[in-house]
Amino acid sequence: MPTVLPLALGALVGFPLGLTGAGGAILAVPVLVYGLSVPPHDAVGVSLVTVGATAWVGAIDRIRAKEADVKAGLALALAGMASTPLGAWLNTKMPEQWLLGSFAVLMFVVALRMVRGSRPSRDGRAAAAGSPDSPDSPDATDSPGSPDSTGTVRLVRLIAMGLAIGVLAGLFGVGGGFLIVPSLVLLAGQPIQTAVATSLTVIALVSTSGVISFIAAHGELNVPLASLFALGSFGGLAIGSRIGRRVSGTWLRKAFAVFVLSASLYIGARAFLG
Repeated sequence: MPTVLPLALGALVGFPLGLTGAGGAILAVPVLVYGLSVPPHDAVGVSLVTVGATAWVGAIDRIRAKEADVKAGLALALAGMASTPLGAWLNTKMPEQWLLGSFAVLMFVVALRMVRGSRPSRDGRAAAAGSPDSPDSPDATDSPGSPDSTGTVRLVRLIAMGLAIGVLAGLFGVGGGFLIVPSLVLLAGQPIQTAVATSLTVIALVSTSGVISFIAAHGELNVPLASLFALGSFGGLAIGSRIGRRVSGTWLRKAFAVFVLSASLYIGARAFLG
């Protein structure tokens, strides 16, 4: 296998991860399966290494710049790390056809969420931006005396979301950024840029737990391929992070959503129709 191919395909995973804090990991498994002919179950392990290593690089950079909310991130991450072994165990029990088919459904849902998150609100601004005037902003729906405004309720919701993210990470090799970013915006009241930075921290911790769980469940990991794929992803992350700090990226997220939607239909057809 030419060395340049894993590097180039890895960059496709890192770029949207750096740009939006989400989305890149959802490409890792299909790119590995259809671009590099890696068996689906092995692709999950390589994906976890790539996503985790890339997220660590981005997270350290964002934490040093004081852009991430480490406290909220840890609430999500610790819950995710606790449930990742369950996802890894489910991965060993699921036939390849159903693994890919289920992954196609997950990609379809991610694409729809990305399209919805890119739509402007009724006053012309992005709902995901977390501004006080946005209909989806926590401050717009929670009054100071309402139950949803309490820190305890938000912590419970973050932990519940973290448990779901951990299962997805172990099962599909994804970081769960498409759930993490909106969770941090809506449940923790973070601005979108802070949520993106915090998302990288959560993905890094959950993916690390996923790698450990994968090795425990499968007993092996394609380290050479994972190293090349991750190295390429670092380059994509650097480019995506630089662009993401300077532009809103709304039209990029829409284009990426269309691509993910098309990929989900292709993978689903291949999985169930042959």
